[in-house]
Amino acid sequence: MINSFLSPSFISAIKAARKRESKKHNINYKTPETPSHIIIDCSMFSHIDTNGVTTLKKTVQLYKEVGVITFLAGCPVHITKMLEKDGFFIDVPFSHSYISIHDAVTNILEEINANKHHETQINVDNEIIDDDIISYKNKVNQIDS
Repeated sequence: MINSFLSPSFISAIKAARKRESKKHNINYKTPETPSHIIIDCSMFSHIDTNGVTTLKKTVQLYKEVGVITFLAGCPVHITKMLEKDGFFIDVPFSHSYISIHDAVTNILEEINANKHHETQINVDNEIIDDDIISYKNKVNQIDS
């Protein structure tokens, strides 16, 4: 059962409210952060049938629609085989399945840090380019004067 505070519809509602309020008042309101990643601990799954696989697949897809990446962690081998048999990994990449929660968290943190570094690098490069353009325009203006 999905807790209402983490349900895809709740996350979608928060994002819609942020967008609506920022357009309405042209201000960025601080609202609660929504998760970017969710890890489902499958270590206690003792059995999963076709209906369970279908529900799990729909849950992952609902979160994906609202921009939340879902990972599975600690799946017992027999559960992983059932997920494979029922085509779960056709729609959900197998790379989103980890041996432990620790592995999943570590990978997510590395991904987040890599994205921040990449964004910082792009910003620095853009600032350098902007500085080069400004200095070039200044030189052209001096020549024209």
